[in-house]
Amino acid sequence: MARRKRRKKRRATIHVTPLGYFVLGVLACISCIGIYFILWSAFADGEEKNRKVEATPLVEAEPQNTFLGTVSQATPTLPPIVQTPVPAPTPVPTATPVVTPTPSPGMANDVRMPTKEQEAAAVDGELMNSGVAMRKGPDSGYEIVDKYSAGTKLKIFDVYEDYYFCQTLTDKCYGYIATKFVSRQGLLPGEAPTPVPASGANLINGVVTATKVALRSVPTTQGNDPIGTCNRDCKLWIFFETNGFYYVELVGSGEKGYVHKDYVNVQGQVPQGTPIPG
Repeated sequence: MARRKRRKKRRATIHVTPLGYFVLGVLACISCIGIYFILWSAFADGEEKNRKVEATPLVEAEPQNTFLGTVSQATPTLPPIVQTPVPAPTPVPTATPVVTPTPSPGMANDVRMPTKEQEAAAVDGELMNSGVAMRKGPDSGYEIVDKYSAGTKLKIFDVYEDYYFCQTLTDKCYGYIATKFVSRQGLLPGEAPTPVPASGANLINGVVTATKVALRSVPTTQGNDPIGTCNRDCKLWIFFETNGFYYVELVGSGEKGYVHKDYVNVQGQVPQGTPIPG
């Protein structure tokens, strides 16, 4: 009996070794970790459901129109179309063709040579201005041969309207120079001096406006000395105009000569004339 009681007591007592405690601790940790993951999964599922609910757009029910009548819509008025006027194209001026003489035998620098008769009857001339162009023809559209300064000596062979056919004595060039820049001595073949009417008969009256004006024998200021002078308010009878000078007679003294037109106040239209040989 006593043995049986001891055995029962021994069976009721459980002895746990250190290794058993270690195993129990590991099992406890595993259980805690498992519980943690179960709780975390449940929480994550709840968050995911909440996100889906928030992301789902709310569809509002469209209000139903209970009015069954006809709805009249106003037709919108379109703004008027403004057409921008198209400007007419600017006409392009047509360039005037320049006529250039065709070179042929007996021409120098594309300019014809004077005949022997013209050379024999040539008169002397001189430029009154600087920068005067000599051209290949009697028009401003012709090509320029060269430009010359005041005092350049010329041989004049012929006249074509407002241009002299001439030669420069310095470089022996032939060409055409405007008559208004040339002081000419003498008459060309076929020319006659302008007749001088009687004093006071059908002449233009003029008055000197400068303090003193030179009276000259030829219509130029180059290479000739004055033959007299005219003071301010001196009265003149004007015969004609040539090369920028008036051929005049001094009222009272009767002296005749040329005075520069810029210093005379005229009363009428002065005609053009041919210089009287000096």
